[in-house]
Amino acid sequence: ATEVSKFGISYAQSWGHAVHYGTIFDSEFDDNKFDVITMWHVLEHLPEPGKALRRVIELLNPDGLLFIAVPNEISNLYSLGALRKKKHPFGRLRCDGEIHLTHFTPRVLADVLKSQVGLEVVEMGVDDVHIYKRYKKLPYMYLNKVFSKLFGIHFDAAMVVVCSRSENSFESVLK
Repeated sequence: ATEVSKFGISYAQSWGHAVHYGTIFDSEFDDNKFDVITMWHVLEHLPEPGKALRRVIELLNPDGLLFIAVPNEISNLYSLGALRKKKHPFGRLRCDGEIHLTHFTPRVLADVLKSQVGLEVVEMGVDDVHIYKRYKKLPYMYLNKVFSKLFGIHFDAAMVVVCSRSENSFESVLK
């Protein structure tokens, strides 16, 4: 695993994980290939997400899977337009707040993964591990899961996508 946060490294190591300081471009993987690579709420923080995804694909076995979780921009737009809860589209920037350099909707993310990076989207849905610790929010999560399955869209705060490396598709993107 790679991590740029020293706190994140310390936390992961406290659970017994081997973590390298730096980005995916700083780390040497030799000829190692991986069956599964995860990017949990990483992609939206990168200045060049396409470049990072192409590097990930180089490290992924031909039958490997890539799991990505990112915020769902539709959730913000829905909150703004329908509910008028927020005054600023991306919230107020604070010194301790997160800065998202890229914003994704389910359709945009699927298009980027397929046409620009050459991945096949196997499944896309609700990232249901991020905020549902209160029972009153559980019906909302399940409703969003149903919307996602039926219509390929949901209004939840985050989404997850599972991709596979399609050799033919990947080769066409490299040309």
